[in-house]
Amino acid sequence: MFNIPLWVISMRQKQSRTTLLKTCLALSLGLFVCSWPTLTLAQNQQPSSTVKRRLPGRRVGAGTRGPCTNPSKPLVALIPDTNLGLTAEKYPTFFWSVPPTPARTAEFVLSNEKKQEIYKTTFAITGSPGVVSLTLPASATLPPLELNKNYAWTFSLICNPSDPSAVDFVQGWVQRVVLNPEVGNQLTKAAPRDRPAIYAGAGIWNDTLKSLSELRRANPRDRTLAADWETVLKSVGLEIVAKAPLVQCCPQTNPPAPAPRSTSPTPRSGTSTSPNGTR
Repeated sequence: MFNIPLWVISMRQKQSRTTLLKTCLALSLGLFVCSWPTLTLAQNQQPSSTVKRRLPGRRVGAGTRGPCTNPSKPLVALIPDTNLGLTAEKYPTFFWSVPPTPARTAEFVLSNEKKQEIYKTTFAITGSPGVVSLTLPASATLPPLELNKNYAWTFSLICNPSDPSAVDFVQGWVQRVVLNPEVGNQLTKAAPRDRPAIYAGAGIWNDTLKSLSELRRANPRDRTLAADWETVLKSVGLEIVAKAPLVQCCPQTNPPAPAPRSTSPTPRSGTSTSPNGTR
């Protein structure tokens, strides 16, 4: 544990939540932990070096043949440019920015490190542009994510169920980690509005977005929360969708897969298979 410099303490007393969030996002790259109204520094917060290593994925869709999506307004996964998001939750939440599209159905597939499909669902979308989210359901057929294991996911827009080529998709990874005890204690004591900065400082991406999105839905006219959301997305190079509105989603239209399948899901056309293909 390091002593907090006096200039940091003085600066903290003058910071708004938005400014603090920017500081936490920057410091998270250096294994720091932030909280409001105090700023503390802790070592070894990120559980593994994986978070700094880029994994194969596809953060931005490529558009499709026909009217499904337009490359100038792409489908975007709200994940860091490493393609990996960390979570402390057993059943995390995922986020995507969906462009204007005639698609009315989306598909989500989650696979484990053995490339076994452990969850698959389709759900209705409106076709209106905006940020949609999906939370894994806590059910007997879907065990919680294992700690420190990487899970691959694919999110697809299905524009024509009878035409496999009329699909646009993004791919990424999620890893469940154990919170540093200090961070857990801060979250327990924190007010809801202060939790995003704590998650951001700890590098827990998925939970940062979830806590902020819940605040924004409860306070849709709060400009500070909207600014915080933009700050988080811009911190990982997602300026193109930083102002996209949150939209209601997603009623599932089929149940989760009952058990892991021994074979890997059929790859989408254009799937990246190495870091060189990362979008």
